[in-house]
Amino acid sequence: MSTLARVARLWTGTEWVNDALMAIDDSGIRPARAGVAAGHLDGTVLPPLTDAHVHLGLASPGGGVLARVLDLGWHAGLLSTLDSWPTTEVVWAGPFLTAPGGYPSTRPWAPDGSVRELSSASAAAEVIDELHRIGVAVIKVTLNSNAGPVLTEEVLRAVVTTAHGHGLQVVAHVEGHGEPQRAAVAGVDCFAHAPWTHLLDDDLRPMVGRVSWISTLDMHGRGRYGEDYETALDNVRRFAALGGTVIYGTDLGNAITTTDLNLREVAALRSAGITGEGLLRALTGTGLLPTWSRTATLLPADVDEAHAAVEALPSSVPVNASTIKERLR
Repeated sequence: MSTLARVARLWTGTEWVNDALMAIDDSGIRPARAGVAAGHLDGTVLPPLTDAHVHLGLASPGGGVLARVLDLGWHAGLLSTLDSWPTTEVVWAGPFLTAPGGYPSTRPWAPDGSVRELSSASAAAEVIDELHRIGVAVIKVTLNSNAGPVLTEEVLRAVVTTAHGHGLQVVAHVEGHGEPQRAAVAGVDCFAHAPWTHLLDDDLRPMVGRVSWISTLDMHGRGRYGEDYETALDNVRRFAALGGTVIYGTDLGNAITTTDLNLREVAALRSAGITGEGLLRALTGTGLLPTWSRTATLLPADVDEAHAAVEALPSSVPVNASTIKERLR
């Protein structure tokens, strides 16, 4: 049974509501329309601050201000960590799905079980069915023609069709000439990285409203940027200006291991012209993950607009149903 609580202020993902009503239970935290509140929370509540591209097997989970993370490729042993980080919800994609011999099957950092090689459309459908049964949040495929074989058109379409049949979005690592365009045509829902190997021009507009991009801009040098960063930033700037959806993600585990808000990534998104509520939406996984989940982000009660909310995020508090109930007065 849900507990109802009044909160000083709530950002729903689309609007700011004063003296808002929230429903809190084991399934999560979400806005409510009516009812008698059991108490009052002195604060501003946002959907969960989310890093939509992490690899927890290469990082040090725990601590920080993130309320939700999306692991985009590891083995099933990751499931054992899901309840060990109580105020940060961990959702995951399962293993990388790739062509036989494809990226990252030959990489030393990819342990046994973290990659599944798909040789046929029927094999792809079986793997997607299996991953759906164990509760993945999205499906992750790799299309890296710079590093080896990539999925055939038939297999890629089988992945997309089967995933969509289960209500799952498909996230793709796209790297190499023509791979972003091929993924978009096949119905992939999200790019795991903003494209960086070359500038996209006429291909951008058809992607708007069809494919979202996870930013990962800071991965190109971690503060010591070069051509790859500039290309990715230029692509993101023009994609966002056209109305494309860009989601905050850091590729945690790739040269950074601390699970916390990456201020360089936030600054890069601002440099790409993503500000205000657009930046808040990017930072809460909008477009890829549900707006509300088992956790949320708590800010001081005087935060009442997007710019102030983003500025306050480094000192925000991730909360779940239990910790919210403890704060009710």
